[in-house]
Amino acid sequence: HVAQLLSQPSVRFADPGLQHILQQMRAQTVGPPVQRQPQLLDEQKWQDARAANPDAAHLYPDPIYGLKDLKLRKDRQTARAAQLRQAQEQILEKQINLRDSLQAETHSKLAKARLQQRHLAKRLTSIVAAVETHAIAA
Repeated sequence: HVAQLLSQPSVRFADPGLQHILQQMRAQTVGPPVQRQPQLLDEQKWQDARAANPDAAHLYPDPIYGLKDLKLRKDRQTARAAQLRQAQEQILEKQINLRDSLQAETHSKLAKARLQQRHLAKRLTSIVAAVETHAIAA
């Protein structure tokens, strides 16, 4: 879900804190490298990798030369996953705070409405009693 939020610039949050987190994550998102064939890779293998791509909008072939490149890629992915987890936790925390705030506000409004309903019921009762008293007297 986080990737969808990052890829859709039209997505905005009413909460400024959540909007700030989203903007930070978008700023940290690294786009795909230039989609040219690497010099040391066979052209057919490159074309096969691009053709076999299940989601060209979000995935791209990334040639790796040796164990060092593989370790660097793993480290980058691990760091990015940690960033996304942290952002997800921040969003979840904001969501919980927002929910709690809305629940408190709703309970407050409900208590006011109940109080107002009691007051109106008492007024209605006194008006009905006055009308009946007037009707009996007449």
